[in-house]
Amino acid sequence: MSDLIIRDARAGDREIIRDVTLSAYQQYAAVMQTSVAALFAALVSGVIGISVFALGATFNYLVTLFYKQPIRQGLFGRPLLRTSIDHYFSWLGIISFIIGLAIGVTSLLLGINGWEIARLWLYLLGSAMFILVGVQLVIYWILMRVLEQLSQREVLTQKDLGIV
Repeated sequence: MSDLIIRDARAGDREIIRDVTLSAYQQYAAVMQTSVAALFAALVSGVIGISVFALGATFNYLVTLFYKQPIRQGLFGRPLLRTSIDHYFSWLGIISFIIGLAIGVTSLLLGINGWEIARLWLYLLGSAMFILVGVQLVIYWILMRVLEQLSQREVLTQKDLGIV
């Protein structure tokens, strides 16, 4: 251990340092590529999952309009939660939008400061997905509140007329 000498790198050492660094990264290249693919798949799956769930919740309100009585159909025949999660879409959407905006602004600042697009593209993609999901959740929240009001309209009309 006493034969070890630590010194600053010289100009002629740059090529060797580069080669050693690249070979170290090559060892993990396959792992990093599958990790990026897995993260990309997770982001896309999350967006698809939210879209499908919101569509199903919208259909519950549409069916309520046709049957003129409240209907809550869950995935397994009955709802899993007591309160429907679509009531939280507004603030979940706003939080998602803010997270996406923060990631996007941070990525933009890093890009301005010299980071390459190869390092930033996944962050930018995640940012775009968070922003789009946030906007989508807020739009679905508005749509479901309108459908909820329309579904209660028939019941309130019958109560006003004294039919019920």
